Amino acid sequence: MKKKQIISLIIFLAIAYFVFARVTYLYRDLTQNRTNIVDFKDERNLDVAVIGASTVLYGWQPLTAWDKLGITSYGYSQEGIELSIYKYYIKNIMSTNKPDLYIIDLRKLTYMLDELGTVRKYAHYEDVLYPRRLEVISNYFSDREFDRSLFTELVFDIGYYHEQDVLGNPEHWEFIDNRKTSVDINRFKGNSYKREVGYFEKPQSYTTEVGELNDAQLNALTDLLDFCKLNKLNVLFIVCPYPIGHNDYITFNAAKEVVNSYGYPFVNTNDYIDEMGLDFNFDFTDRAHLAVSGAEKYTGFLCDYLEEHYDLQDHRGEKGYEKWEEEANEFRQYAVAIREDYDSNVGHIKQSIEKGDVIRKSEQLSEWLENTNDESYTVFIAVDSENVDWNSNQAILFKALGMEQFWRYSILQMSNSEEITRVLHWEPISLDADMGDDLFVIRQHVEVSTDAVNKIVYRGEEYTTDKFAILMAVNKYTNEMVDCIEVEYGDEMLISHINK
Repeated sequence: MKKKQIISLIIFLAIAYFVFARVTYLYRDLTQNRTNIVDFKDERNLDVAVIGASTVLYGWQPLTAWDKLGITSYGYSQEGIELSIYKYYIKNIMSTNKPDLYIIDLRKLTYMLDELGTVRKYAHYEDVLYPRRLEVISNYFSDREFDRSLFTELVFDIGYYHEQDVLGNPEHWEFIDNRKTSVDINRFKGNSYKREVGYFEKPQSYTTEVGELNDAQLNALTDLLDFCKLNKLNVLFIVCPYPIGHNDYITFNAAKEVVNSYGYPFVNTNDYIDEMGLDFNFDFTDRAHLAVSGAEKYTGFLCDYLEEHYDLQDHRGEKGYEKWEEEANEFRQYAVAIREDYDSNVGHIKQSIEKGDVIRKSEQLSEWLENTNDESYTVFIAVDSENVDWNSNQAILFKALGMEQFWRYSILQMSNSEEITRVLHWEPISLDADMGDDLFVIRQHVEVSTDAVNKIVYRGEEYTTDKFAILMAVNKYTNEMVDCIEVEYGDEMLISHINK
């Protein structure tokens, strides 16, 4: 091949790659998982890099840390990412920054479930020919059977997204070079907000008992520790606060021993719930993530810990850091609006709890049905309708639920929200129900039957009656049983409260 032909071929391949890569970037998803990786490429002079999964994304507030300590930090994270990828995160950070401290959240150690999903998230958001991207994909197949179609999808991920309709979306076009843009998805140094509120009880699981790490956990942790030790990194290992159970606690106690054996500090912040002032009723969005109020308390606690144990430079007022102050000011203004939404959500929960007192004081069936016909409540009903006179007051129970006349049905499950869900069964039903609204779903075991007696079992408590029907109201926010009544068949449809 002649020199001119070689040059032409090189030019052609370069152009082909340029076009292919841009089309790939155009079609990829616009999510926080992507923008956290993309936005970081412009970050320089970081004091602290915080690494982890979604608990970092929604827990660590870099601009709050700036306000408190004057330190520069970034939350380098993706939702659901597992420990096997953390060392590649660190390599990415080391290519452009030399942080004084790495903080690594080990929350994912207790639920290492989706290695492929982790690889896919990393591979689908890095530059197409980025060496570490190809290394992650290659390592995935190093200890498992090679799958050509999967390998192709991971390397050429445009095939994963090609059906998306993106050509008319200007936000996708702004990501065409896979670099930071004006798209307003991530403005706060790898931090996002949870304004929704989930209602939980304070865990009573603190223990000094030490469990055992399984092989996958131990291998993932020691691989990460070996990498940190080899590169002489200053690392603080932590576990974020959450409604932690006993098994998780003893697992992290075991992880602490391993981490300490490498000479690194380990802080399980669940040991300091009271010091943080966390309110499990209102400071969490779900079982894994802090709400905005909890994130503020958590970040404040970590800042106090950093101030006490590390000598990090305060850059406030220092030349060259003006942009940080500008972004911190924007963050403060945005936080006001987020807190307003959060406060409104807290208000809804408190109102639903107060409404429970009203429900429990209901004296008539019609009054009880009206009070529970609220988006905050789910109602379970066990009833035998075989002998109902549909032209009398006896049918009030069914008419209030929007039910047409049925010859017979034995079980009805009603969810008072935008839609009424009816589940009709001739036989007793036992199910794990998704209790809550669209945002706060917690699976609870429910049994409803109309055998010898009408019966509802919820969260292990059994309620029965030999009367015409039994109804139970459950608060969708707190998942607590608010009231249970039995209905006596007759023209007046008398009710009695049978709460335990």
